Amino acid sequence: MSFDRAVLAKAVRELLDRSIESKGVVDIFAAAGIAVLSSSYGERIAGSVLLLTIALSVGHILAYRRKPHGAEWSRATAVAAANLKDNDEIAVAPPFAVNVVRYYVSENRRPRIVPLPEASARSASIAVCATQHPSDCDQLRRDYGRVIAGFRGVEVRAR
Repeated sequence: MSFDRAVLAKAVRELLDRSIESKGVVDIFAAAGIAVLSSSYGERIAGSVLLLTIALSVGHILAYRRKPHGAEWSRATAVAAANLKDNDEIAVAPPFAVNVVRYYVSENRRPRIVPLPEASARSASIAVCATQHPSDCDQLRRDYGRVIAGFRGVEVRAR
């Protein structure tokens, strides 16, 4: 197996550039190690290590993409908005997630999306809760007993 020195150098530079952009420390060390191998042991070993590094990287990327990630805020918000009556509000827990729900509703409904502490004094008929934060959802689960829908990481409830 023979590798062109220019192709190997370009591949190492691209690996380093990608690593610096994504802050991939492991990739930076891999690229630096391949560069050292190239000068110390020749292109054949460095090329083989480069191919192995690429194969392992692709494997991790594919495994990551197969798994679902993050809470399904858009689906939960769509269900909550569909169940919203004329002047009702949507309570959101934890409070920092209120802007996520506001993002997924139409602009005229955004003022009716309120964080849980404010909603406790008001009459929100629908609630959206991030299930990754159980302590924030406890009060909401007591006040909103009926589950309308459950999605990955998010529940939609009603009184």
